[in-house]
Amino acid sequence: MALFGRDPDENTSPRPAAPPLRQPAPAPASKTTLIASGATLIGEISGSTDVMIEGTVEGKVHPTQDVTVGDRGVVKGEIEARRVRIAGKVHGNVRGKESVEILATGSLEGDVSSPGMVIGDGAFFKGRVEMTGGRREEKPPAEPSRRVQPPTPSPLGGGGPKPEPASSAKELGRPSEAGKG
Repeated sequence: MALFGRDPDENTSPRPAAPPLRQPAPAPASKTTLIASGATLIGEISGSTDVMIEGTVEGKVHPTQDVTVGDRGVVKGEIEARRVRIAGKVHGNVRGKESVEILATGSLEGDVSSPGMVIGDGAFFKGRVEMTGGRREEKPPAEPSRRVQPPTPSPLGGGGPKPEPASSAKELGRPSEAGKG
């Protein structure tokens, strides 16, 4: 008798398993926009991805994430990003909201504004640096000082003019020795 409608004489070898369901690859934590070596982009780059520049960009680069200029990359324009790493050449001002790093192969001609900056040995940098975002105390501008001389304390305790020293007994109010008889 067959259990559950199966004939015991039937071949009971296991069937091949069904192929597993294909799982989608997990999304990367951060997507990267690549300007490949040999490519030239003229215009503006913005968005919410990291940007990797191995080619040439002429214009403003301002994503909300990180920008890396690879060792073959060239940027002629302003860069503003969370973190900026330069291994290639940049001709323009750079603003890093967290940091700017010029690697040993990097070259930057322009001003930098960032709370943190690293310049690697052998890197080229020509420009000014403004360190931002620190705990700098904002003090109001100082008013012109007015010097007031405090009164000089008198050795006699009074605030008035000092008396001239007495030079004779008569001035001190004492009877003179000569008048005694």
